Order: sequence, then structure tokens, then C-alpha cells
Amino acid sequence: MVKRANNFVKMNKAILDELEIGQEWYQPLQLVFAKYDINTPRRQACFIGQCQVESDNFKVLEENLNYSAERLMQIFPSRFPTLQIAELYAENPVKLAGKIYGSRADLGNENDGDGYKYRGRGIIQITGKLNYNFCGKALGVDLITNPALLLDPENAVMSAGWFWNKRGINLFADTLNHAVITKRINGGLNGFQERVQYSNRALEIIGGS
Repeated sequence: MVKRANNFVKMNKAILDELEIGQEWYQPLQLVFAKYDINTPRRQACFIGQCQVESDNFKVLEENLNYSAERLMQIFPSRFPTLQIAELYAENPVKLAGKIYGSRADLGNENDGDGYKYRGRGIIQITGKLNYNFCGKALGVDLITNPALLLDPENAVMSAGWFWNKRGINLFADTLNHAVITKRINGGLNGFQERVQYSNRALEIIGGS
């Protein structure tokens, strides 16, 4: 463990090594911390911990929609109450995206194919044409024409920062309110204990209390 004083230090490459996060994320993290005032050990630790869970430690940047019928019944029980229904969408990402995301006004998906085209991408996965539009405007990139831009490390992290800021999560990171942070990101408490563990470990490594 690298020893550090309790005073705030910016994220550095040694910290990323301890967190087992690839060095390609160093510059994007510096940018997002500066832009969205993620500028204390607690804020950085909570951001990183949540992102680690959301993205399998910064390795998965795109929603996996290739599920078996049995798995569909577990993840989306209300949509796939029987094996017969689930088998119609199993191992077919495009069809599944249309089922769960298509024709949803809250996501802005109005056209055929929008569900798959604007599926979850980024570190904290942005989902739906409407959110792609808002996020793209905030970041100054055209995510409507080229949604795959969210797979670029800088855009992937900056989109997470945009989401974090939009939900006002810095306030809850200041008090280490992991339950509220998790609900604002995930909509529930999925993986809550893991999120707390990752955030606490990041805080220890960054150096803070």
C-alpha cells in the first residue's frame, strides 16, 4: 500500500495501479474530476467505486443484451414470465433491445431500431436516444449520429461525470451516503455491498476519511 497523508491529492498513476484500473483511464479521470468538481477524496472514491461496479472495473463499456432464455427470466421477470416467451428473444440482442427499450417515450426511442442503437454505453451506461442527446450536447459530441463515441475512454468517463452531476451525487459522496448514491445511479440497491467495498477501498488508497 502506498502511504499518503490524509490531505487531498489528485488522482495519479500509482493510485490507478493500486485500484487495478488501466492507465488509459488516467487522463479521462483527471478531466472528469476537474469538470464536475469531483475534487475531494470522498467524491473521487465514491465515483470510482460506483464506476468499478458499473463497468466491471472499467472493462465493460457496452450493455450486454445477449442472454439465454433462463437468464432473461431472472433479469426481466415481468417481461419474460415464461420460458416460451423468453425463448423468442434469447441470444438476439437487437430484438431484445427493441422489446425492453423500443417505443419508450421516457427514453426518446421513437423509431424502429432506436432501442438497440441507443442501448447502454459508457462507464455508467447512458441509455435511450433522449439521454444520448442531452449527454452529447453537454459533452460537445454528436452521440445521436455516432452513439459508439461513448465507447471512447474520454467520452465514457465524461458521460459518467455528466450523469453524476445531473443527479447531484457529489452532495451524497460528501457524507458517504452510499445507499442514496447507489439508488441515484442504479435505481435500486443492486450490488450495494460491493459498491460500498469498492468505494471504501478507493478512499483508503486515495488517502482520506
